[in-house]
Amino acid sequence: MNLRLIIDQSHEEFLTVANTNVFQALVAEMQFIIFPLIDRPITFEKIKDDDIFLIGCPSTPFKNSEISAIGEFVESGKFLILLSGSGGDYANNTNLSEISRRFDFEFNPDYVEDQRHYLNFSRIPIIQKFTKKLGMTKRIKKLAYSGCSISILKPTITPLLLTDSDSIPMDSPIMIVSDNHQVFGIGGYSIFSDDPAFGIKTLDNIRLVYNLFEYIKLRFGKDRAVLEKIPSTKPKRITLKSVKKQFIKFISTNIQKMHDLAKEIDIYWKECSDLIKEHLYEQTERRISSNYQQILQTINALAKEIGDTFSEYDDIFPGFKEHILHSYNQWYETEAEIRAKLDMIRNNLTTILDQEQLQA
Repeated sequence: MNLRLIIDQSHEEFLTVANTNVFQALVAEMQFIIFPLIDRPITFEKIKDDDIFLIGCPSTPFKNSEISAIGEFVESGKFLILLSGSGGDYANNTNLSEISRRFDFEFNPDYVEDQRHYLNFSRIPIIQKFTKKLGMTKRIKKLAYSGCSISILKPTITPLLLTDSDSIPMDSPIMIVSDNHQVFGIGGYSIFSDDPAFGIKTLDNIRLVYNLFEYIKLRFGKDRAVLEKIPSTKPKRITLKSVKKQFIKFISTNIQKMHDLAKEIDIYWKECSDLIKEHLYEQTERRISSNYQQILQTINALAKEIGDTFSEYDDIFPGFKEHILHSYNQWYETEAEIRAKLDMIRNNLTTILDQEQLQA
């Protein structure tokens, strides 16, 4: 049985048919036929005859009509694979999370880093923490990863791969499957790429890709009556009540991310202070600047997500702000507090460094 795999190339994806030769050869042996989708916009008519739709880290946004078409594709019983990259939507100038939120997960504006278990570079962590769901990690010991983490917005979403307890962020999902087992999300597209440093031929990456498509193939091979028992994702009716609930939950999630950033700022202070004590002044100066910019970028990304989501809902329901004012104010207070803390720590470190250099 040949299955049709369509790879989106219409949104300037980083994962292309040109840099996935090994991946294409692998799935061709598994009887998948690959078609690139080059022309925008995506419509249901264009993709309705395909079986799997793969989006590999886009760098331009999707229109609302395209997002609806992709949702209809999944609703019709087909499979969707969403791949992001380091920095998530913010760094890649896209809105892939607007698609993933329909299936109750989102890509975070961060990058996974591990100072202890990595391959060549701390931002290429070695992943060794798996769940034994769907046979996805069968015969896998280690994976090379480069990308962002994933937030789960609904408890029925299943994490398949997670970061280590030594990673930043720690114990966070980087690969998930939706509750209907039709949508897969991975925070890093490079696992599918030909990149020699951390691509498909690195460690057990090719085995993960094989297991994923083997699972999809087996699902298609099941009796149709069994497939029909598997619930498909249905589009949700948009009401003020449902939007209010969703937005308040979204704010709560981002406030928690801000509190996590506060812990990162404490680590930032300690690491730079230790470098000053060791008289490593040039290294300290670089670290003060680079860490400040990284944390600030994450804050800006979270703030942009809140602002963009609010604007979208406010356009649909004028006066929406009145219904979420308390939560909205909580967000702004938390954001202001974390920004102030970051600036204070950066300024204090700079002052201490200047004083130490004068005395040296």
